[in-house]
Amino acid sequence: MPDSNAPSKEQVEWAMSGALRRIVSGAARPRAGLRDLVAIYHSAPTADDAQFVGEEYEIAQLIGYFYDYDDLEEHPTEVSFKGQYGARGMAALDTEVVRLAKAWLDAREQAGG
Repeated sequence: MPDSNAPSKEQVEWAMSGALRRIVSGAARPRAGLRDLVAIYHSAPTADDAQFVGEEYEIAQLIGYFYDYDDLEEHPTEVSFKGQYGARGMAALDTEVVRLAKAWLDAREQAGG
């Protein structure tokens, strides 16, 4: 039986758009904004046929990037992002997160959402 207190898909996407807008605007650092996004996602109902984490909301890559921050931080000389290690890898990941956040928002705006 569905949880009657669970947010609707529209409410979840509205909350996600707020987290992503904060990243794009610079009001939240990318990693902190992704932390908010992941928390929203984990509170969201998902369809039974969703095969991958984040697939239903089209945020799978962003969720993966959230965990990439931990890998880069814990293994700064072994793990890279786009060929960059340590602080440079983190900065490259920040740039990519902002780019993807903007693309997600732009896609919803173009779709009329």
